[in-house]
Amino acid sequence: IVVRYLKQAGNVPMPRDLFEREAALLAAPLHPNIVRVLSYGGDSNLGLQFQLLPWLPGRTLTQWVEDRAVEQALSP
Repeated sequence: IVVRYLKQAGNVPMPRDLFEREAALLAAPLHPNIVRVLSYGGDSNLGLQFQLLPWLPGRTLTQWVEDRAVEQALSP
């Protein structure tokens, strides 16, 4: 399980609303290549929002981009 969280400094509703809307949309299976949010919620007193996602083994996005850059640099 991966915990993704948003901790707010102050009471700024927009990022919190966007984070919650994203979690709600990703809770339903959309596509095999999109990670599904298993659960989400938060604590308004702490100003904390969280999303629980499954752990996916493999390369990080940064590693994938770096590998692609090397492949493209080596290709004729």
